[in-house]
Amino acid sequence: MLTLPEYALDKRVFGPVSSEEAQFISPLLGDALSHWKDLKGDRPYPLRSDFLPENAIRFWPSLALMDVLDDDYRIRFFGSKLVDVYGELTGRKISELDPAVRDRNRLIFDACRDSQAPAYAYWPMSAARDKPFLDVEGLCLPFTKDGTSLDLIAGLNVSSSRRILR
Repeated sequence: MLTLPEYALDKRVFGPVSSEEAQFISPLLGDALSHWKDLKGDRPYPLRSDFLPENAIRFWPSLALMDVLDDDYRIRFFGSKLVDVYGELTGRKISELDPAVRDRNRLIFDACRDSQAPAYAYWPMSAARDKPFLDVEGLCLPFTKDGTSLDLIAGLNVSSSRRILR
């Protein structure tokens, strides 16, 4: 049986926090963090070239790849489950999104960028206008192209119906 963290039972926002402080509801997030740690080894974060699509197939539907810009983020890839909830956002900047989606994403992406480490957050209500009944977990994982600067964030967004979580 699924044991929920207190913040999910109480339906309250949690985070963004370090992934080490989180109790994941979805096993997919734990699997993604383990995969990221394997790729990272003893470096600050893994190389983008280490993140091979064929080794991460189970993550793609819930994954958004974000280019880190000076003061914004550009969506490079937006997984099919995310498109189902939020609509197609590939190619858009976070600053161009609906304010609720923009502000929530900026919080967790900024936490990942500023800490240079994985960040986690939980929201008891989706920011998608027509899907407020969804609970949302987010995990952001930093990557680098050149081995020195964080320039890509892999964000996993897993939604579950409140009926399932109760």
